[in-house]
Amino acid sequence: MRIQRILCSAGIAVTALVTPVAVGTAPASAQSCEFLQDCLFQNVIDPTVCPVFTEYDGSYAGVVTVGPNGDIYVIDPLDLNGGAPIYDCPPYGDY
Repeated sequence: MRIQRILCSAGIAVTALVTPVAVGTAPASAQSCEFLQDCLFQNVIDPTVCPVFTEYDGSYAGVVTVGPNGDIYVIDPLDLNGGAPIYDCPPYGDY
């Protein structure tokens, strides 16, 4: 869900277009992110792309690795990602 979080942070303006916000209030942030993550990724995107990712399970040139459940990892010599995948397919957090 790392990419989902990144997109969520970057997509607040986009989700504000689909999430009604009262005039004069601050842009919806946490609520919009929950909508983006829960509704869009978990119900639409993940069920579509994760089965495709699982078909490509394996390591590619030692740089990109696709796990058996579709999680995608890239080489991270500085461990900036903490060993987490850059894309986490369900079941979430199983890395």
